[in-house]
Amino acid sequence: MAAAHIYHGTESGEPLKRRIAEIERLVKFFADRQDSATKAERDRHGAIENYILPGDFNVVSPAHKTMAALKSHGFTVPAAIDGKQVRCA
Repeated sequence: MAAAHIYHGTESGEPLKRRIAEIERLVKFFADRQDSATKAERDRHGAIENYILPGDFNVVSPAHKTMAALKSHGFTVPAAIDGKQVRCA
């Protein structure tokens, strides 16, 4: 488990590009590490151990490019922050 806090900047221009690139580099690092570790790192039941990356990724919205960057390389996002949570009245 590792925590992250992604650059905030603004919602357009170079600061946004920087934020998206930072998210993409981070998830690629962990995806590559996961791929190389899958053969060696297993829990006591033999299942592959996964990385959990909590933090503030400064995602603009579930439909934004920042979320797409976060979900790249096979990362999954909890439904509650992915915009897929069903709300009860």
